[in-house]
Amino acid sequence: MFREICSVNFLWYHSYKFTFPVLHEEKSTKKNFNWAATSWVNEIQRNYLLLSAFKSIITSMNQNKEKGNEHFKAAVSSSADSNVKSETRDDEYREALSYYKTSLKLAKQKQTDDEITKMMSNDRTFYNLNYDYLKINVILNSNSAMAHLKLEKWD
Repeated sequence: MFREICSVNFLWYHSYKFTFPVLHEEKSTKKNFNWAATSWVNEIQRNYLLLSAFKSIITSMNQNKEKGNEHFKAAVSSSADSNVKSETRDDEYREALSYYKTSLKLAKQKQTDDEITKMMSNDRTFYNLNYDYLKINVILNSNSAMAHLKLEKWD
C-alpha cells in the first residue's frame, strides 16, 4: 500500500513544495516548465544529495578545524617551555594555519554553489545546517587570524 501511495506524483510534488519553497517558487515562475512530466521523487532525491554533500563539507571543515586547534595548542604549550626553539613553535602555528586555510577553501566552494544557497534560503527547514556553516566559518576566520598574529605575518 505504501508503494502505491508513494508512486503518486502529487504527493511528492507537495512534499517538494513545502520542503523547498524557494526552489518551488523559482520553478513556478518559468512559463514553459512541465509540472506533470517532472519526477518529483528525483527532484527531492537530487536536493537531498546536495544537502548531504553540504553536510559532509561542514563535517570536513570541522575536522580540519580540530586538527588545526591541536597544532595551535601544541604551539602555545611549547611557547611556555623555554627549552623549545621558536622555529618549532612557528612550525606548529604554520601547520595550524594550513588546516584552517584548507577549511576556508571548502567554505568558498559552498559560496559559489547556487543550488545549495537556494536551499539554505528555505527559512526554517535547513536553519541548523546554515547556522553550523556560518558558525564554523567565523571560528575558522578567527583562528586563522590568531595564527597569523602569533606568526607576526601581517599580510
